[in-house]
Amino acid sequence: MLPIFPKFRLMIKIFKAVLIIFSLLISPIFPLEISSQVFFDLNMSSQKGVYSAFHLRRAYLNFTEKISDELSFRLTTDAGTSTIDGRINVFIKMANITWNTPIGSFIIGPQSTNYFGPNKKTWGYRFIEKFPGHLYDFSQSADLGVSWKKYFNQFFIHLAAYNGTGFKKPDNDRHKRISLLVSQGEQNLLVNSGRNWGGIFSFEPYSANSNKVSMVYRLGGFAGYSKKSLRLGYEFHLEHDEGLNHQERILAFYGNISKTEKFSLLGRVDIYQSSVGHPEMRKNILLMGLSYNPSSNFQISPNVRYIIYNTNMLEPYWVGRLSFNYEF
Repeated sequence: MLPIFPKFRLMIKIFKAVLIIFSLLISPIFPLEISSQVFFDLNMSSQKGVYSAFHLRRAYLNFTEKISDELSFRLTTDAGTSTIDGRINVFIKMANITWNTPIGSFIIGPQSTNYFGPNKKTWGYRFIEKFPGHLYDFSQSADLGVSWKKYFNQFFIHLAAYNGTGFKKPDNDRHKRISLLVSQGEQNLLVNSGRNWGGIFSFEPYSANSNKVSMVYRLGGFAGYSKKSLRLGYEFHLEHDEGLNHQERILAFYGNISKTEKFSLLGRVDIYQSSVGHPEMRKNILLMGLSYNPSSNFQISPNVRYIIYNTNMLEPYWVGRLSFNYEF
């Protein structure tokens, strides 16, 4: 896997050089911004056959430009280490136009899905672990589609139609996933004090066979609170596949206590249940860690998660990580 890293670094340099040259050409016309973010960690586990290794979890390159007061464009590439063969794969995660109108904002193209709502900011530690709904594949973080969003005083509504397969896979049928988020309160508890609550509902048809169309329903609720040095969050998600008569459920609690401006304690509990008989589909995860911010764009976090299965057939195990997050 080592020979891949020089190629990846060269690719990043070339891509950024192209964006810089492009920005110099169009900067007199449109304001342009380029940014990057990298999640990187050392992973260890008590599982047999699992060895300590460094992993590039994510490397993002963001290119945004404001075309006018009504239109803006965003392009985001997403690179990460494959869990299958160790290769570093690069995807186009977002390439969308946002059109602001008096009746709301329309987002067209590959974009962030609305399924996670303000939970991304409430949890606030994506570089340590995915959000609960994303971790257990209730939704992808981005997908191809069209969406509409608007604020009504303290209420935020985000309605969308997506392919349903995510940004890493092509569309596999003629059906689309319809998703609605309704949220009330402060949408960014990572930065601002306040509270929020809301719900998410989506349905996605699929062809079970040539003569029948079945449906997957997903329903979730969430709440968050932040004040001074304390931030708390709660999530509940339910998925029902009527074709397979199968259900999955997630209950998650998480919190953060900031001892100083640079040092924080964090914790999270995930309770995952499934109607599938396989023992790995029923487990509880306890995550605890520390977060240290040497600067505003650099985070270090030693963290550990303990996985417990609801069966005697599988032994519990722990996973330790030294996680890094840096932006530039």
